[in-house]
Amino acid sequence: MFVTGYYTYEDKINFYKALSKINIEAKSIQNSIQNIEIDKNSENALLENNLDESSSYLKPSSTKVYTTVDNFKISQDGSVATSNPKTNNNTENKTNLTSTENLSITLKVNNKQYLAKLNNSSTVYDLMEHLQEESDFKFSGVEYDYLGFFVESIANIKNDPYTGKYWIYYVNNKKATMGISNRLLKNNDVIEWKYEQEEL
Repeated sequence: MFVTGYYTYEDKINFYKALSKINIEAKSIQNSIQNIEIDKNSENALLENNLDESSSYLKPSSTKVYTTVDNFKISQDGSVATSNPKTNNNTENKTNLTSTENLSITLKVNNKQYLAKLNNSSTVYDLMEHLQEESDFKFSGVEYDYLGFFVESIANIKNDPYTGKYWIYYVNNKKATMGISNRLLKNNDVIEWKYEQEEL
């Protein structure tokens, strides 16, 4: 009880009890916060460790970018190799590439059509590499361990995550269900690349 202008002994004891209770609650809250921070730090360390382990699967093993100038193929590392001259079949939209291989394949992109002859065990990636060496077709991307090659640009048009537009390929007018490194070609396949809206 309070006496005007004075504290009684009982008031003082109650005040200290209340203060002690507040201190205990504050320490409990502080310990809880520390435990949350420890848990958060442990969780972050665990996530970073898991990311380090899983990102090894997503690390690029190589980036292949080539530029062809006057029948010379210049790779990103600066090495130079000669490339065969381009041959046109009297039309601007067709490039014929002849060889003694077994597969006849057509690749379409940006209203342009390329014809190629390849070996039986060739993939879409092999086709694109072949066309890049033999014609004006250009593409670039990144090779990921365990996942294969991901195309990032064709004809200097890059995937754009801001607009949601990406290069998507179709095989015989059907959207592909596997990456270009794994998709084996069949005779007379028509591969078409479209730059379109896609949710990844």
